[in-house]
Amino acid sequence: MGIINSFDLSTWQWVWVISSAFLVGFSKTGISAFMMPVIPILASVFGGKQQEQSSMEKGK
Repeated sequence: MGIINSFDLSTWQWVWVISSAFLVGFSKTGISAFMMPVIPILASVFGGKQQEQSSMEKGK
């Protein structure tokens, strides 16, 4: 259970992640249209990567 709790996701976020996993599985059967909603779903659950400041911005 430690691995599951380390992601710090709500119940609904877990539902979306598991649903996305099923859609990826369906897309592997040859129905590629099932893959289309997976990317936006996972992007909304996990969010984007935080951008670090570049060395030029730090010097200002």
